[in-house]
Amino acid sequence: MRQLLWVWVAFAACDQGANPTTCKDVVTKARGAFDMRLERAERLVGSCELSSWNATTKSCVANAKTQSAVDTCTEGLAGAHRHLEMEEAMKKLTEFKDQICACTDSACAQRVSDGMTSWGQDQARENHEPAKMNEEETKKVTQIGEQMGKCMQKAMGGGGDSPPTNQGG
Repeated sequence: MRQLLWVWVAFAACDQGANPTTCKDVVTKARGAFDMRLERAERLVGSCELSSWNATTKSCVANAKTQSAVDTCTEGLAGAHRHLEMEEAMKKLTEFKDQICACTDSACAQRVSDGMTSWGQDQARENHEPAKMNEEETKKVTQIGEQMGKCMQKAMGGGGDSPPTNQGG
């Protein structure tokens, strides 16, 4: 029995060396096993740090071979992960709003709109269903959307897109 205990201790010590312990190292190891988008990896590192993943969760993620396996490892951490994802989404929407509000013509507004569409498609591809928003988040997203709409109208109606004036008479 004593021999078995020493074998287990030695195995556990070896196993700890094989698994990274920092959030960044854990996610980097998982990224090496399958194609994980950088944005998703950054969110996972943030989730790990925010939730203070325990050694079991870190080991599970580090050894995951698919996104589905990572999701299984972290499914019990949904609250903190949801908060982080909502924070990231708000940040991204604010960036798009700032970009579109800086536009002075329809070509610029279209580029920003295309970027926003592409981002939304990436989110859907990564199986990110829109999180249920609380009242404060809904209000903030609504305000951002209203500001974006006003800026888009201004960009589409202003700048170099106005019809030429009749100079010949």
